[in-house]
Amino acid sequence: MDKYRKHSIVIFLLLLLILMLAACEHSDTPRPKYAYIEAVYGDMAVVTQGRGGVQERALVDIMSGEEIIPFGSYAQIRNVYNNMAVVRCGGRDGFIDREGILDIVSGEEVIPIGRYSRISLYSNGMAVVNVGGSSFSALIDIASGEYIIPVDDTFLITIRVNTDTGMAIVGNSWIGGELRVIDLASGEEIIPVGQYTGFGAIVDGMVTVTTNQHYASWLNHGVVDLTNGKEVIPVGVYHPISLRQNGLAIVNTHLEFAWCGECEEGICFRDFEKEDFPGRTFQCGRAFSLQGLIDLSSGEEILQIGKYVDVGDVLDGMAVVGRAGETGLVEQGLIDIASGEVIIPFGIYDRIRLFPGFIAFNQGVAGWWLDCIESVKLTYSGS
Repeated sequence: MDKYRKHSIVIFLLLLLILMLAACEHSDTPRPKYAYIEAVYGDMAVVTQGRGGVQERALVDIMSGEEIIPFGSYAQIRNVYNNMAVVRCGGRDGFIDREGILDIVSGEEVIPIGRYSRISLYSNGMAVVNVGGSSFSALIDIASGEYIIPVDDTFLITIRVNTDTGMAIVGNSWIGGELRVIDLASGEEIIPVGQYTGFGAIVDGMVTVTTNQHYASWLNHGVVDLTNGKEVIPVGVYHPISLRQNGLAIVNTHLEFAWCGECEEGICFRDFEKEDFPGRTFQCGRAFSLQGLIDLSSGEEILQIGKYVDVGDVLDGMAVVGRAGETGLVEQGLIDIASGEVIIPFGIYDRIRLFPGFIAFNQGVAGWWLDCIESVKLTYSGS
């Protein structure tokens, strides 16, 4: 019975892979190209066309290129969840700095443009809104319009919700960093006011924090586990920290200056750089920091700090990393984090970005385009 069960599981996984590839078929037909790809939401993307100060946005179906919200309809399109999107008009009816929420299926404005100056839409049907053209924020339920966190005497400037944990960062960031983390359901303070002066994004129950006790505190980050309030990484060790999913974080060492020992044509080679970071050079008198990827639970360096010039998007066991090319420019490639193997060789594309299920490429003036991650991996697996 176990043997048949194993065979059934293998067959199921193969069928699932076939279905995934069929749904995201790699084609020789060129993908639509755009000036930039701002964000991906499921099988849709917010893209731009045009150059310089005159740019138009659209919400498109990634595979077909169909314009769900056509170019030129709105000046801004973002936060696409549950068939709704935050939109902003470029001067329509005088509402230059006002936003609304659009039902992308019916085309109706669920919240008309002009009611709020700023809206942040979340996947659980909540939205943070700036009320009355002010900087003061409230949290509302979109369906009912009722306030979850009203505008009150505390004058909340900041409300940032994390739907995965049900927590929110709230407070007045203009008054000495009076910020705290609360549980939305109970109102309980997870991190009280005064403990930290700044908070970054909440990812997988972790949050980056800052204090005023360190020079350039906006860059000196620590990491706090919100389940127990303990610091996983003390503030000031790295400069700064960018959290990623699955307990990973991109870290930067403190800025250093390459005051030179041995110089050739303005390029500094220091002994520790030669030994620890082969191929890395730093310009005399210029500040630099070293990047890497660490596992927050163990503190282990998953990608050695300083091995790559930079670490970009990290997703599903892969990372976009950069190395110094022969011309001195940074060349990007895609690697498997666990094995270190190169999936997409360095220098083929000018820039690479990762989104859930998709990968975006840029090649100079040719613009940006999207393709499916699995089909791209298959393409390069034999190279």
